[in-house]
Amino acid sequence: MYSTLPGVEVNKKLHWTPGEPGYTPHIISTISEWSLALSFISFFLTYIRDFKKINLRAQAQIQSNHLYESHHHRPVPTRGPTETSPLLAGSI
Repeated sequence: MYSTLPGVEVNKKLHWTPGEPGYTPHIISTISEWSLALSFISFFLTYIRDFKKINLRAQAQIQSNHLYESHHHRPVPTRGPTETSPLLAGSI
């Protein structure tokens, strides 16, 4: 459509009126897009019975008492500020 409508900024065009050049291809494109979306949703909904048979469970495992405990933490040189948290010191 970009090449068939010289002078019309198709990517910025929001409102089309009947009789305008490109109106018919725009309507066909819009109907096709909505048809594809509804077809995909209908196809996805056919799996509802299968998805009901699936149970997901997650278990959290805490590996430290707080966020600043890390196995990768290296001490920061004492020159300048003495901040030692990996988040602010930038040592990971």
